[in-house]
Amino acid sequence: MLSFEFRFNSADAQVWFLKGSQIVAKYNESSPNAKNFLFLYMAVIRLQNVTTDILVTLNHPLVLGPAGSSAHSGVMSIGDAAIADQRFKDFVHSFSIKDWSLFAS
Repeated sequence: MLSFEFRFNSADAQVWFLKGSQIVAKYNESSPNAKNFLFLYMAVIRLQNVTTDILVTLNHPLVLGPAGSSAHSGVMSIGDAAIADQRFKDFVHSFSIKDWSLFAS
């Protein structure tokens, strides 16, 4: 679980954060060396006053498999955990709802 302070522009909002990892190949690539290691981030923002949930996600690759379709870039290691965590925090902190009428029933 990813933990950081978060204030949303609604008193009726609840926010949950999740962080996980995945080892997966793209495009049904079958070679074991085609698998990439990535972090998956999720923030669920529950807006109780408009009975809506918003899901914010980010996939951040950290290591590319040498036999994968992305290997042509020549870069195998493209990030670290601290940078990925900060990018997601910045992304979620920048999220706001400008027009609440979008949720009118």
